[in-house]
Amino acid sequence: MSVAVASTSGPGGEAAYLTAEFLTLDELEGQSNGLQDELDVLRAEARRVFAEQSGHA
Repeated sequence: MSVAVASTSGPGGEAAYLTAEFLTLDELEGQSNGLQDELDVLRAEARRVFAEQSGHA
């Protein structure tokens, strides 16, 4: 298995896979934790950019 998101706006409804293949719950949890880490980095970067743009840096 792997985690994917499907496009409802595209013509073919293509899927984008967010994780590698996994077979166990432990592997799923590892993939999920990795995605959360990436989201945390993106969130921190977005906060920094918005703070700079609004003059609150």
